[in-house]
Amino acid sequence: MCGMTSSALDTCVLTYNGSICHVRSYQVLTLPLWVPYRLIWVKGYSHGRVPPHAVEGGDMVYVGRFLNGSDVILGKVDSIDQAFFYQNGDEEDWLKEGYEVLVKEDL
Repeated sequence: MCGMTSSALDTCVLTYNGSICHVRSYQVLTLPLWVPYRLIWVKGYSHGRVPPHAVEGGDMVYVGRFLNGSDVILGKVDSIDQAFFYQNGDEEDWLKEGYEVLVKEDL
């Protein structure tokens, strides 16, 4: 599952079944310098579709984002539910199109 945290939080905040959850045990995606690829954001996908080499955050769930004005909103692209899901205050919201997908690109 994909969530969000910051140095000010002692939990990871994520959405699950339409609810906001706070978990204390979580992992953070990092990229070591020695890997033979880089991570890029790819536009142009919709309805839960993702490009080849998309970064997976769980079973058929991928790391995604969308731009809302000057805000970057992180979330998950769910290939089964065919949408991009993100946290909107205390609720989970979704988009069918207009999101980007995090992808591994060979160097």
